[in-house]
Amino acid sequence: MGKIRKSFTEKEIQLLEENPNVHRVTEKNITYSPTFKVAAVQAYQAGQTPLEIFLKAGFNTDIIGQATPKKSLLRWRNIYSTYGAAGLLEDRRGKGSAGRRPEKELSAEEKLRRAEAKIKLLEAENELLKKLEALERQTSKALTSSERFQLIHQVLRKHGLQRVTRYLCQMAEVSASGYYRWCSAEEQRQLREATDKRDFLLIKEHFEALNGKAGALVIKMRLERLNSVVMNHKKIRRLMRKFRLVAVIRQANPYRKMAKATQEHHTCPNLLKRQFDQGEPEKVLLTDITYIRYGTGHICPV
Repeated sequence: MGKIRKSFTEKEIQLLEENPNVHRVTEKNITYSPTFKVAAVQAYQAGQTPLEIFLKAGFNTDIIGQATPKKSLLRWRNIYSTYGAAGLLEDRRGKGSAGRRPEKELSAEEKLRRAEAKIKLLEAENELLKKLEALERQTSKALTSSERFQLIHQVLRKHGLQRVTRYLCQMAEVSASGYYRWCSAEEQRQLREATDKRDFLLIKEHFEALNGKAGALVIKMRLERLNSVVMNHKKIRRLMRKFRLVAVIRQANPYRKMAKATQEHHTCPNLLKRQFDQGEPEKVLLTDITYIRYGTGHICPV
């Protein structure tokens, strides 16, 4: 079995990108600056060890790997001995490699393929941004990382894109390492989704049996009594919210709560101050909120 290649975490990528001798970093690769390659080869020829060269350049071997300095210097030395400093400055990666060819050297077919790739990437960008905006507007709250990972996954599969995962993750404001962890947990997610679906069907059975007038606590008691199933009421609430089961019950009136909380301006001043004996009849009239049924209506006592 071959050795598993190290993947850089999001934090390690950030640390590597801060090094001036690094041109670009992905989850699997480091692209070093051409000037560093030339200087490293010259220092190697002067007698310094690969480890000393990389440590002086500010690299942490715990991140890049203990074997990386020696492997890189041997490869760069071979290019240097064949093509000179120009071979490293032009970023030749192998024997005879010319790197990315300029636009004017491409054939018509190659130009067409490159243009199609650009168009596909633009379409993916627009689709991802539209889906993010639409889902945020629909839920009226910030999206979770899992929801953003799901949208990125859909866009990548639809357009068949490769090597743009990190770029799309930056657009969605999530980490690429988090996305790959999310992808590796796909099997567990499917199992959890199947469990939720099975439990929801059981909840829905009792919900419909009570004509939609059952809340989480009522359903919990019925499950224990009729099905001998013990299910946490918090899980029942989560599944009812997830599958949009809303009990048909009287909901709290927010306007009534607001009116009740601001009753100060409805309070009448105390004019009588318990001086009930005014010395003459009908000078002061008192009433009460109590009413008396009379015929087809009501009367209020005064």
